[in-house]
Amino acid sequence: MRRAVRWRWKSSWLLRRVQCERGRGYLPGCLSPEGVQWRTLSFSHHGQHLDVDVPDLNPAQITLLSAHLRDHARAYLTTLSVAKIVAIIDEAITRLLDRNHPLRRKAEMLLPIVTGYDAEMIRLGLTGYLKTFRQPQLKRFLTEDFNDPQLLDDFQPRPNGGFARAFGPDLLMHIWAGNVPGLPLWSLICGLLVKRAAWANCQC
Repeated sequence: MRRAVRWRWKSSWLLRRVQCERGRGYLPGCLSPEGVQWRTLSFSHHGQHLDVDVPDLNPAQITLLSAHLRDHARAYLTTLSVAKIVAIIDEAITRLLDRNHPLRRKAEMLLPIVTGYDAEMIRLGLTGYLKTFRQPQLKRFLTEDFNDPQLLDDFQPRPNGGFARAFGPDLLMHIWAGNVPGLPLWSLICGLLVKRAAWANCQC
């Protein structure tokens, strides 16, 4: 997987430009970074500035990326049990709840610049929101929508007779607000729980 999103961070009170780590996201191997048009999103809050380079795909590239995501979801995501997916998500959330984890530190550093929210508000909000997606909560979400979450794994007997199984959409497309920290997690995680590939357009 190739890195798809690159950022440059600089502080207005510094005389020199500070180059941040590059690679917030990934560009799948089906696309070449050299063949993709890039555009820059700029954010300025709290006396700091952030430039984020994002891919601007043409229709042919979108079609290629969609096929790539569907193929990889079938090859990997659909082979996992719902219980395994819940455990993987829970592990990721556990890491993000650790304020010493590099990704959590990066989020606390950059989100105030992107959103304009106070740093302490970001810290408290992230912790409270991320706890929504721990393993017990995810199991409750699944039970609310599916009496038997194993319907997503295989055919299960129904009380009125016969068997049933649940399938998610072939491919999910998300349009996310880019100025509300953590909000996209809802739709992203729901898509993962039904074992489907997804890609998103983040509106900033």
